[in-house]
Amino acid sequence: GISPVTVKQACSGQRNTPPRFTSDECRKSKGTWLVTRQGMERVYGMAKIKMTVDDLYNYICEHNTISDVVDMADLKEGGYKRLRRALDWNRIPVLPIGDNITSWGEQTAIFRSQRIFDTFMEIWNPSEDYKAQSVQELI
Repeated sequence: GISPVTVKQACSGQRNTPPRFTSDECRKSKGTWLVTRQGMERVYGMAKIKMTVDDLYNYICEHNTISDVVDMADLKEGGYKRLRRALDWNRIPVLPIGDNITSWGEQTAIFRSQRIFDTFMEIWNPSEDYKAQSVQELI
């Protein structure tokens, strides 16, 4: 989401300012600046993940491994509303805001980083480690 000109200026420096990337984070290859993910995240912050609420819901249903705990038919019945409440409860921004939304495909959930997305997915699709940790916390 960063313009090529901005990346070029951050790699080479501009107007009496030093480059923002280290020599280990960027290099030029045949006229194209190549920047590592770590360099981009250090300079510009973590990459955001954006997906429609509809796509997020379908992703959760496709990757769900908790059918032994949750009835999948029940999850699909009121799933969109529960998902939307979970996004609100976890302070995940959903745009546009308002009551004039005609479909879930028009709302976009924005996760500030991959880590936040992964943490949110653990709630809906817990790994064995997460399940064991939750049991220990309840005991």
